[in-house]
Order: sequence, then structure tokens, then C-alpha cells
Amino acid sequence: MRLKGKEIERYLAEPSRTIPLALVYGPDQGLVRERAQQLASVISKDEHDPFGLCDLTEDECRSDPTRLRDEFSSISMWGGTRVIRIRINTDKISGQVKEFLRAHHNGSVVGDALVVVEAGDLRPSSTLRKCIESAPNAVALPCYRDDKRALIEIINETLRSAHLNADRQALELLAACLGGDRRITRGELDKLVLYKHAEGENHRQVTQDDIKAVISNANAIGLTDIAYAVSSGKHLNMVRSMDRCLLENEPPVSILRALIRHLEQVQTCLSHIESGTSLKAAADTITPRIHFSRRIEFEGQLRQWNSRRTAGALTRLYKAELECKTTGLPSEIICREAALSLTRMAAAGRSRA
Repeated sequence: MRLKGKEIERYLAEPSRTIPLALVYGPDQGLVRERAQQLASVISKDEHDPFGLCDLTEDECRSDPTRLRDEFSSISMWGGTRVIRIRINTDKISGQVKEFLRAHHNGSVVGDALVVVEAGDLRPSSTLRKCIESAPNAVALPCYRDDKRALIEIINETLRSAHLNADRQALELLAACLGGDRRITRGELDKLVLYKHAEGENHRQVTQDDIKAVISNANAIGLTDIAYAVSSGKHLNMVRSMDRCLLENEPPVSILRALIRHLEQVQTCLSHIESGTSLKAAADTITPRIHFSRRIEFEGQLRQWNSRRTAGALTRLYKAELECKTTGLPSEIICREAALSLTRMAAAGRSRA
């Protein structure tokens, strides 16, 4: 079954002993890791005990179809519930998982363990996701990127625990900077806390200047990095960002959609400019507001592109997304070729500008 909202928080606080397997998946890999670690900490008496924690790879499960069942049935040397963690990138162990859940349900596999499967952004059509969401003895915990409300709660919780305060404007700025990945969000907030503590007891108020001095734009990591590199014609930056995202199992279609969203923003601004709006005023129309660290680069892109070339680039991206879904060709190659083509187009526009 698939858990939602408060159901996820209740399960994380007190995992059901009748559920032998939990799938933690989604686009926010920092939150996936955080929740998987939270489950391990709640279940295992000592998360560093090698007898209470077993890490399996996708290849190990595939090469030995009974490995998962055997590990689940094993007893910890020191007693207590064991945790079996599996990190996956594909649906290739869905058959083993389905057989394991069937055997557990009919009583032919017995054990005192929790299997925690960590995955990326599985599509609704994923055979593994379907198997777990339909099983009565398994749970699926989706991990989506934090919305503004959740971000504000995390920020306030972190600042309170560090005995720091922030006014509404500072909170809004922090929320605009963070949220792309839970792990990055917490890391950036920890950095801000250390910065303020170094200033001493008389500096407990977090200001916008503090945020600008310390916080990196977490949303600019990954997909946004690619979008800006492509639209600015920066080939090396595009390749590095593309490699990083693909290594972190970001679907090529998600990369293409990020490029589409960004160029649609550029197109909107260009239409305002053609109607007589100033370049800076046109950039102010973008929602959510462009992060201050990206402002100069975005305005430069408005000088590089024009409506005709932007429309052509968007057509190229729409076609690439369709090819990923219909042709059976490697989607990574389609994505890279489209990104490279647009990067060259942007570089040519920069030369003309």
C-alpha cells in the first residue's frame, strides 16, 4: 500500500511489525536517504551493528534469487529486529520482491527483519512500485521535494533548536533558496547555524545579508544547473551538470522538462520585452522569483535569445521528449544531443549579443 502525508510520519515513528518491506522512493533523494535512515534507527538497536544491519546490492539479489529470503530469515547474533537495506536503480528485482512478499504472506518465509528498498523517482508504471503498492504486507513511501509550507517548517524547526530567530522576509528568502533536495537543505541550514554561532551570543537574528553570505541556492543544483548552462551556452558546465544528474539517476525526461520550463520562462520574458517592458521588469515577472545569485545570468540569457530562436528550441525539446517515450532509442543519448544542440544555439546568440 502507498502511504500519504501524516500516514508516512506515523509509520516512520512506529513501523508496523507485520509489514516486512518498505519502499522509499522519489525525486528527492536526500529525503529518501533521510527516511531510510530513520527507519533503520527506529528498528535497529544499534545502526552500526554489522549483525543487525545487512546491505544488499541490486546485483546480489538478481544473481541469487533466494538471497533476500535467506537474509530475512536470519537471526541477529545479539537479538532484535534486523534491517536489510537494498539500493536500486531499476525494476530488475521486482520479481524477487514479488516472490518474497507472496512467500511471507502465505507463511512460507518467516523472520524478524525489515527490508528497506531505496529507489529513485519510480514512475507509476514501474513494476516494482506496482508490486509493493498492491501488496497487503508492504508499504511505499513517496519522497517528493518539499513545498514552501514544509520548507518553512523545517527552517523554523532548525532555527529554534539552534536558538536563532528570523523575520518573515528572511524566512521567505531562505525558502526561495532551498527545497531541491532535503539533504542539501539540511546541510545549508547547518552551515547557516554554524555561521551565526561563530558571530556570538549577540547575533541571534538571521538576516537577509546572512543568507546571501552563506546559503547556496539548493534549487540551482542539478536540473537548474543544466538549464542555466544550456541557456547561457556554457558547454563544459552543461556536460558536468548533466553527468552529475544522470549519475544520480535523474530521468532524462526530467532533464528535458527542466529545460522546457526554463526556456518557457525566457520566452515569457521576451514577449514582455517585445511589448515595451524593460528587461529588468520582465525578469521580475517570473514566479517563483529568480534567485539573486542567478539574476545577472538570466538577464544575460534574455539578451542572447529572441522569440524565434526560443520557439525553435522549445520545438526541439518537445520532439526530444516524444522520442524518449516512443522510439525505444536510449533516452540519455536523445537528451544529451538536444542539450548540446541548444547549448550551441545559445553560444551563437551570445556571440551576436
